[in-house]
Amino acid sequence: MRAILGVLMMAAVLFSASPALAQQWSFEAEALYLQRDIPGGIVTSNNNSLASFAGLTPNTTALSTENLDFDWEVGFRATLGFHPDANNSWEATYWGLHEWSDRASAQPCANIGGFFTACAFLDAVFSQGLSLGSALPSINSFNFASQHEIKYETEIHNAELNYWRHLSRWGNFHPSILVGIRYIDLREEFKLSSIGGTVVIPLIGVALSQGSGEYKIETQNRMIGIQFGGQGVWRVNQRVGVGIRAKVGLLANFADQDSDLTNTNLILAPGTTTLSKSASEEGFATVAEAGAFITWNVWRNLSLRVGYDVFHMGGVALAPEQFASSNTTDAFAQLDRNGSALYHGPSGGVRIVW
Repeated sequence: MRAILGVLMMAAVLFSASPALAQQWSFEAEALYLQRDIPGGIVTSNNNSLASFAGLTPNTTALSTENLDFDWEVGFRATLGFHPDANNSWEATYWGLHEWSDRASAQPCANIGGFFTACAFLDAVFSQGLSLGSALPSINSFNFASQHEIKYETEIHNAELNYWRHLSRWGNFHPSILVGIRYIDLREEFKLSSIGGTVVIPLIGVALSQGSGEYKIETQNRMIGIQFGGQGVWRVNQRVGVGIRAKVGLLANFADQDSDLTNTNLILAPGTTTLSKSASEEGFATVAEAGAFITWNVWRNLSLRVGYDVFHMGGVALAPEQFASSNTTDAFAQLDRNGSALYHGPSGGVRIVW
């Protein structure tokens, strides 16, 4: 009987002395509601020199990325944690599945004297002043167009493996530092469509429908590298904590872009011509992240979390920034990796431990 009691007492002591061993794992699932900025100042289309017939100023901007605006998009963040003891943690995190998309079009028209409506013709920036004998394959459908449309799409995926070292407490303040590996996949598509392109016959002044055109740019940034950071949590009481955290990383960026230009003629030299160019380049990208959050321990193994996060990337190839503004074929093979992207928004979710 004494032996049985001794075993029971020893088991109780061991269990109470090492609660961390009973809760070595954690899982956190959050909704991540993000906004994404758009690179501004990229002009794709101008009013043609004949725009004055519609009461508009010739050779002025008709369409640019300033006409685009992304909505807030919801994705998710999931974190699996392994905590061998009170001082050390390993965490694997994924966030993403956000897809932003917007489009805008230009068909500049004006009411003339209150009796009829006149519409200006549009030229793509890269096709202004070009003819069938230009340096590019026939792209006349982008000149004297009745409508241009741009569309911008982007998506992001982020994965991390981090080691956390939990430092000694300073009163109610719990600091931690981290080192980890981060991978980011940023994909984008930017497209200019020319609808109802025309060609003007000199002297007669007759405009004939000359088909349509499409200029599509796709970019992908595959980034991997090391990051450092830290976190601090102030325990308001046993149930509520307020925290901040930050991470910075230097990543190798394997970037590429593919550009496809398609021009379809209906009247003069009927047929379709295409131009395809691509480029790849390696370099460095930076990533920075910061956030503030509040946690509430509902039960021993369950807590709720709400917060606000900001993510910034630099040294990336954004699709609109590859848009060719000159009429040489080499311009369609450029790769500009000087872009930056900013994401920010609220988050909220649950965390369980076992």
